[in-house]
Amino acid sequence: MPAIKRILSRPEFGPFVLLVAMIFVFWQINPAFLSSRNIGNMLAFTVELGLIALAMTLLMTAGEFDLSVGSLFGFCPVLVWTLYNTGATSIEVGFVLALGTAAVLGLCSGLFSRACGFPRSW
Repeated sequence: MPAIKRILSRPEFGPFVLLVAMIFVFWQINPAFLSSRNIGNMLAFTVELGLIALAMTLLMTAGEFDLSVGSLFGFCPVLVWTLYNTGATSIEVGFVLALGTAAVLGLCSGLFSRACGFPRSW
């Protein structure tokens, strides 16, 4: 019994139960949810979100946060695809332009927040 008590008292247990419940609900709605193709697609796209979450975790533990990260994460792929789809550039050039755009917008956001005197930690 002490092992079960220890497992139930861990902070990770609540999110784990929620994950299992969500998987069960989505599987009931669509049985193809647990197919190997769908799981592979989810794992392929989760890497990008995980990298952003890791970087944001480091920022937040340092007392900083930047809400523009999510909007840039959505905007940059749209910019790449728009540049490529309209024939304006190749996909490689569009990728470099999107990275440059994200860097410039991030720099402007950081400089603006410093110029306005926002505190480093709340």
